[in-house]
Amino acid sequence: MTEPALQTERTAPRFKILAGGSELPIETELDVLDVKVSDYVEGAGTFTITFNNWSSSTQEFKKIGEDKLTEGTEVEVKVGFVDNLKSLIVGEITALEPQFSANESPTMKVFGYDRLHRFRRGRNTRSFVDMKDSEIAEKIARELQLRVDAEDTQITHQYVLQSNQSDIDFLLERARRIRYEVVVKDKTLFFRKAANNKSKIVSIEFGLTLTSFYPRLSTMRQVSEVIVQGWNHKTKEAIIGKAQQGDETSKMNGSKLGVAISESAFAAAKTFVVDKPVFSQGEATQIAKGLFNDMTVEFITGEGTAIGNTDIRAGEVVELLKLGQRFSGPYYVTSSTHIIDRKGYSTRFTVARNAT
Repeated sequence: MTEPALQTERTAPRFKILAGGSELPIETELDVLDVKVSDYVEGAGTFTITFNNWSSSTQEFKKIGEDKLTEGTEVEVKVGFVDNLKSLIVGEITALEPQFSANESPTMKVFGYDRLHRFRRGRNTRSFVDMKDSEIAEKIARELQLRVDAEDTQITHQYVLQSNQSDIDFLLERARRIRYEVVVKDKTLFFRKAANNKSKIVSIEFGLTLTSFYPRLSTMRQVSEVIVQGWNHKTKEAIIGKAQQGDETSKMNGSKLGVAISESAFAAAKTFVVDKPVFSQGEATQIAKGLFNDMTVEFITGEGTAIGNTDIRAGEVVELLKLGQRFSGPYYVTSSTHIIDRKGYSTRFTVARNAT
């Protein structure tokens, strides 16, 4: 779809906050000063809600949310325009931060994370035998009573050690090796391939709904080939996995990969990876392709701001228009922050692209 530009209904942003499954009392909702929701392709999503904490009539501090907005309470934040509200996060309150100042009106900030924060609590040392990374993710998620949607990672590992790590650090480490993402939405853990090959979810145009964009094109990390090396102790043979042009998941509608541009401007270059333990040819190739795609998608990175749009979310592809031939096109959203305050509704985001 194409983002409508400055439509009348988009001048009246709305939000709805549910705590413990029900809406906030109207008197509490009227005290909301701003709402901020962020999500990332790597790590837990967050929310911050700022409340006025002072009663001008009684000249006393208010008891903001003492009955509902307490530690561990489930909070859902919905944002949008008119009656079209979309859920941006379902999370849990993890912190409260009142502000008492002689120069400013007292406020109360309520902070929270999606349920991925539960993976951060405590550290574990354990082993996983004859399991795929997707199966490991399923096992850990179920231990924390989450549903699981894990894309099959294909390769079975004889032995994987989680060494004094939190579950999230361990899972993110496993995901990064093969260019997977770890995300929680409501009560479901997604262990999925990074998907910069998706179709665009929305188009936003500079001068209309895209209010600012600051891209950076860099050839510094672009190499022609990634080679992962290991050693098979049983057969006493080298294990070598390779990835190069043709192994990219998508050119994102570009005509030329950053890798090809870098090679043409300078020279072909290779990167050898020897610090990641590998135990099979399939594992080495999988890691090489993951690292190659990670590297290519950093060819163009950028950050921007748009008129508030709930379609701009981490893990989606958006099309940026009217930025000139080299910088217009599809981009993979790596993070988004949605803000509603007295100025209105805006969306900040970071993106990446592998071609031009």
